[in-house]
Amino acid sequence: MAQEPDPDLTSEELHKEVLADITKALIDRQGLILGRFKLRGQRTTPYLLRLDRLTCGQDCFAIARAMAVTIRAHHGDELDLVWGTPYGGIPLAVMTANYYSLLVGRETHWGYGRKPTDPVSEDPPDPVLAPPDWTGAKAVIVDDLFVEGEGIRQQISDLKRGGADVVGAVTLIDRCERSRGKFFSDLIHRDTGVPVVGCVTLPEILTTMDPKLLPEDQREVLLQHLSPEAKAYQSGG
Repeated sequence: MAQEPDPDLTSEELHKEVLADITKALIDRQGLILGRFKLRGQRTTPYLLRLDRLTCGQDCFAIARAMAVTIRAHHGDELDLVWGTPYGGIPLAVMTANYYSLLVGRETHWGYGRKPTDPVSEDPPDPVLAPPDWTGAKAVIVDDLFVEGEGIRQQISDLKRGGADVVGAVTLIDRCERSRGKFFSDLIHRDTGVPVVGCVTLPEILTTMDPKLLPEDQREVLLQHLSPEAKAYQSGG
C-alpha cells in the first residue's frame, strides 16, 4: 500500500516507490489489457490502459501521491492551481490538489476545463456562478494519460488565455507514443512551451513487471510497438 513520502528518500528512491505503487494497482485491477485495438486516426495498438478500473481508496491514494510528488519534484512548493482536463483529469485534479496541499503545507486550488464540444449556455453569465479568476496563478495541468494530447493542448491554451501561468503538465502514465519520430510529449512542449512529464512511463512499467504476469515475448512486442527509443525514455525526460 502506498505510504506517506519519506523526507529522507532521494528522488530516485521516491520514483521507484511511485513506479511500484502504480504497477501494483494496474496488476491488481487488470488495468493493462493485451490484444489488438483500434485508436483514433486508424492507428492500432497491442494494449489498452484502463485507468478507470483504479477506483478503490487505496488506488486513489497511490495516484494522488504519485501526481503530487511528481509535481513537487518538477515545479516546487509554490503551485497555486491543479487543473484537470475533461474528463479523466477532473478527479485527478481534486485528489492531487488535496495531497499536494498537505505535502507542501500551503493552500492549493483545483479546477477543470470543458471540451470545446460541451454545450454552452447563451444566457449572460451569473456573477455568483462565475469561475474564479486565475490571473497570475501558477498552474499545472493534470491528466491520467493521453494519446496525441489534444485535450492538454486545449487546456494550456484556455488557461493561458485566462491569465494563468501554466508551468507544466503532468500525466499519471506517459505512453511514450510517437508521431513522425517525435514523442507526443515533446511535440506538446515544442508547440506550447509547456513541458509534459509522466509520473511513470509505460516502458518502465513493462520492464519491471513480473515475468509470470507478463511473459517476455509479450513484453518485447509491447516495447517494440513503443519503439526502441522508448525503452530508454525516462519519465520526466
